[in-house]
Amino acid sequence: PTAEDKKWAKNRKTFLQGSPTSAGIIYELLKRAKSSTLKEVFQTDLVLALNCSRGPDFSEGVRALSVEKHGKPIWKPNSIEQVTEENIQKYFQYDPPWV
Repeated sequence: PTAEDKKWAKNRKTFLQGSPTSAGIIYELLKRAKSSTLKEVFQTDLVLALNCSRGPDFSEGVRALSVEKHGKPIWKPNSIEQVTEENIQKYFQYDPPWV
């Protein structure tokens, strides 16, 4: 394998260990970005940052990876098959916490 192949293999392994919800969000984000303006991309990034930080996987990831450092977060849902389109779309909705 080439150095590039090894890099992709490492990134794939890391990606698969992450939050299934985040994987779904990334997939949807890439689909949307193809037809988005730069302004829309920045707006979407802000909305995602707000919503992801309020979601259960963010605090779980911080707890498991940074606080307890055991590296075994319990994602909700815990598999990509359990991630629904409806759940992913909620992360793209602007719903400010101060309203």
